[in-house]
Amino acid sequence: MAPAHAVTPHVVLLPSPGAGHVAPAAQLAARLAMHHGCTATIVMYTNLSTARNSSALASLPTGVTATALPEVSLDDLPADAHIVTRIVTVVRRSLPHLRELLLSLLGSSSLAGVTAFLTDMLCPAALAVAAELGIPRYVFFTSNLLFININMNLGDARMTYIPAVHATVPHVVLLVSPGAGHVVPAAQLAACLATHHGCTATIVTYTNLSTARNSSALASLPRGVTATALPEVSLDDLPADERIVTRIVTVVRRSLPHLRELLLSLLGSSSLAGVTAFLTDMLCPAALAVAAELGIPRYVFFTSNLLCLTTLLYTPELARTTTCECRDLPEPVVLPGCVPLHGADLIDPVQNRTNPVYQLMVELGLDYLLADGFLINTFDAMEHDTLVAFNELSDKGVYPPAYTVGPLVRSPSVEAANDVCIRWLDEQRDGSVLYVCLGSGGTLSVAQTAELAAGLEASGQRFLWVVRFPSDKDVSASYFGTNDRGDNDDPLSYLPEGFVERTKGAGLAVPLWAPQVEVLNHRAVGGFLSHCGWNSTLEAASAGVPMLAWPLFAEQRMNAVMLSSERVGLAVRMRPSSARPDYGVVPREEVASAVRKLMVGEMGAVARKKAGELRAAAEMASAPGGPQHQALAEMVGKWKGRG
Repeated sequence: MAPAHAVTPHVVLLPSPGAGHVAPAAQLAARLAMHHGCTATIVMYTNLSTARNSSALASLPTGVTATALPEVSLDDLPADAHIVTRIVTVVRRSLPHLRELLLSLLGSSSLAGVTAFLTDMLCPAALAVAAELGIPRYVFFTSNLLFININMNLGDARMTYIPAVHATVPHVVLLVSPGAGHVVPAAQLAACLATHHGCTATIVTYTNLSTARNSSALASLPRGVTATALPEVSLDDLPADERIVTRIVTVVRRSLPHLRELLLSLLGSSSLAGVTAFLTDMLCPAALAVAAELGIPRYVFFTSNLLCLTTLLYTPELARTTTCECRDLPEPVVLPGCVPLHGADLIDPVQNRTNPVYQLMVELGLDYLLADGFLINTFDAMEHDTLVAFNELSDKGVYPPAYTVGPLVRSPSVEAANDVCIRWLDEQRDGSVLYVCLGSGGTLSVAQTAELAAGLEASGQRFLWVVRFPSDKDVSASYFGTNDRGDNDDPLSYLPEGFVERTKGAGLAVPLWAPQVEVLNHRAVGGFLSHCGWNSTLEAASAGVPMLAWPLFAEQRMNAVMLSSERVGLAVRMRPSSARPDYGVVPREEVASAVRKLMVGEMGAVARKKAGELRAAAEMASAPGGPQHQALAEMVGKWKGRG
């Protein structure tokens, strides 16, 4: 789809009856079309129309058309009612017809929606309709400035040219891609906007690829936040083993007609303030074109970090300037403000040029440029240098601006106190337990599961391990909540024989899930063996817990590079950064050594000190009136100002 700025602007002009209003409106429309590359629709009132009005519209240039609103009844007005009374009555009674017309133009495939709405000096009541639909709106004043000044000082008798749209509660639509790592922070952001910034929000999910974890994240939304799902689309033509990103992007693109229909219905809603802003997930930027078409302010809510966004924006250039596979790049990729990255550490979907997902990632990077800005779930202390460099590029017009709105992490809940994990941790020494969890979608092979178990046992350290079903096919097999395991419904059965019994005094293995935020904030937890998914990373940083990095897929390898770098220092690497993804199974000896380094070694002590500093910085970032609040307040202020 062509960039939104390439679409011909379409202006709607609403003149009031009378040649003194229709003639200058026709002149203005002609100038916009002939000299400024616009199209225009002049909207007339059937009531009070005259032959002179029609003649003023008889010779309109190419690109300018005229239409008329249906007649409304004036039978209740006295025959000698003042001319302004008659005009204003027609205007107000025609508002439903105007709203219907604007909605039809917003939904037109042959026009660029409605780029701007210009109403006549006698029709300012129509501004409220345009405001409700999120259309930029102006008064075309066919008289002089003196008239405006006099009118604005008439007190209650004045004609209102500034409708009280600023009093309307902003309504934000968030489009979320499937996966707990996307739905959970979106729910947190929506709650923050509703609770602290006076907005309402609609979270839009996809019926395709939805999981129980997605639904649970939306189960307790605060007042003012609702959720809806786009209808299911067919994926029958995709292979059963298609990559995660390919499946998600395919769903996003095939659902665009449904999204457009939903946004149009929200724009036409009488119970909501239209759509004040549209926020799309980092995997759904194709949806930005729909919002652009409808004239809605549009942003990408980036649920990962700024390093990841920067590399994705660079992907089209990387594809253009190189021919080899990323893993074979002779030099590290060095981007402004970012840690150097070996090609093998770039996001997983760009590692194979022959796979169709590679081109999807190139298009993803281009689609991001349709955004008015990026809301990123990070904070300054985590990515200071990257943020400074990105802002410099943004100021030069290279990229849309970035707003750091993280860390979006929920607070620990007292309701988890009776969970088996918390009760077990209550019995352990402070900082003595390694929490082991590879995310909601991360999956180890059968052999790697056995080696991890043996390594934990050999390390001599206490551990709490969330065990998932293994898969020898896909490291992300659990991402959509499905993992073919036959008749076996117990992941603990895949652990080495006797492991659970032998480690009962020092370890606890639990199937599938643990209350992670509460676990990380427990006094007994002193380390976190993690896949380095960004939600888990922010939860660890916010809890002040150092990490042992075991990346599996998506952007997790680059996260591990950043987290173990000197500038961040939150993580110890399971393997050196030079190790390739296909290096093979990590043996038990290596697991045990890495665990000891984190829990009782010097490297772990350094990471633990840095984790404490990041915890303090995260608290400051998300404190009332802090950077997170300021960034969201700035965004909401922009949206209200536009309204």
